[in-house]
Amino acid sequence: MSRKSREANLRKRVAGYVEEVFKPVIDFQKVIQKVKPMTKEELFNVRPKFLNRRKNCYLCQRKTENLFEEYGLIKHHISYFPQVCCYVHFDCHMRIHEPDNEIKALIQYKRGDSRLFYKLMEKKNVQTA
Repeated sequence: MSRKSREANLRKRVAGYVEEVFKPVIDFQKVIQKVKPMTKEELFNVRPKFLNRRKNCYLCQRKTENLFEEYGLIKHHISYFPQVCCYVHFDCHMRIHEPDNEIKALIQYKRGDSRLFYKLMEKKNVQTA
């Protein structure tokens, strides 16, 4: 099997997983918006939802062998408002954000959301210090 076909199969499999996992999250967001529209500042204070633990990469599903590898996984934000995150390898993170071939199912935020999120995070850290 060639590399391109393996990557295509992986993308199809990930898209299927993401649709199953995100369907409830997306529906929940619609319900929240109908009941009471929340500002991004209010959504920032909502507790983050993690789709996996540091034991395995969300994209390639490889399990970590030891503690050192667990800390080799990085947090990837799928959505910033509300926070939906998963842990992935650095290489897998680069595959998610490839300019020509990004995995859109794992990027569900608008341009500028990350800047606003980290600006709010900085403001929160300054107030607590």
